[in-house]
Amino acid sequence: MGTIVLKSEIRIVKIDGKEKEVELLENKKFNDFNPETLGLGDISLRSTQREAIAAVFDLSGFTNFCNQVDPHLSVPEYLSRFLDWLFDDIKKEFLRKTYKEGKELWADLPFLAKFLGDGVLFLWDTERMGPVQISNVVVTLHDMCQHYVADFYPRIKKVVVAPP
Repeated sequence: MGTIVLKSEIRIVKIDGKEKEVELLENKKFNDFNPETLGLGDISLRSTQREAIAAVFDLSGFTNFCNQVDPHLSVPEYLSRFLDWLFDDIKKEFLRKTYKEGKELWADLPFLAKFLGDGVLFLWDTERMGPVQISNVVVTLHDMCQHYVADFYPRIKKVVVAPP
């Protein structure tokens, strides 16, 4: 996903013979505001089929959590800690062994992570995975749900009121 940084400047220009102060964005920068800023690549290309595992970590009760008094105080704190915990737990659970050269994993890490507003979607490419690795992913995801209940939830309850 692209970040859009197109800053205009205040300049003095002549309009109908009179100088006027205006907010001006250069033509090149103006033209840079297009669908390419989304970072989607060439969406006109044919799609290709891909075998994948999809996992959605949905935060049950998130809407009620957001409806509490002053949610702007709790929601960012909760989400920041939740996302840190979630990604760290995935790395920890998929790590088999550490070597000086790198990390040996039980299965590949997801190739896509997308925040959904009340949860996160992960996609794993299963092209290079055999049945054992696919099973490792499924079992690990189940274990992570248990980690949320046993590990993360008790800790976050001490920080925010009525977390999801």
